Amino acid sequence: MEEEERRDVTRREAQQLRLRITELENARNALEKDLNAMRSIMTGEEQQAERKVATMAEVRTTAKIESQEYFNKSLNCKALEDVRLRERRLEEQRHSLELQLASTQQEVKDLTVKLTGCEGRVGELRLTAGRAEAAKRDLEGKLSTVCGILREVCLVHYLLHITCTKVSFHCIPLRFPPPRLGPPLRPR
Repeated sequence: MEEEERRDVTRREAQQLRLRITELENARNALEKDLNAMRSIMTGEEQQAERKVATMAEVRTTAKIESQEYFNKSLNCKALEDVRLRERRLEEQRHSLELQLASTQQEVKDLTVKLTGCEGRVGELRLTAGRAEAAKRDLEGKLSTVCGILREVCLVHYLLHITCTKVSFHCIPLRFPPPRLGPPLRPR
């Protein structure tokens, strides 16, 4: 019974580990998806920044007034700073996502190793339970044989006692009570 409980606990633990691995793999897939989305956003931002820079350059070359050129240059610098700031943020997010992905992958590996160990223990417990069951059946058979022999001995002793009391006065005294007449006792 205790082995069955241990086996059930181990089985439940293995099931929980499988669920945890599935969750972690789903999280890893989501993180990879986010990383790819961030990369595509970063590429789009870079292209957009390049377009802005090209537009600013065209405006600067076509402008004839110095004040207009100065204004365009200041806009260019501001847009460039904004793009660089966005690019820095996206790089930081990408780096953070890569770290999370590596951590999740390591956790999946650790849980896979733990699950393999639990499955091995479950196999060992099954073998032990099978051996215990075979030993139990063997002992029950031996106990049944011993009970049968004891019933026969008691019956023979009882019959000798009855025969001795009816036939002669020199009878062996009865050491054991007469056997129960009724259904045989079952070993537990």
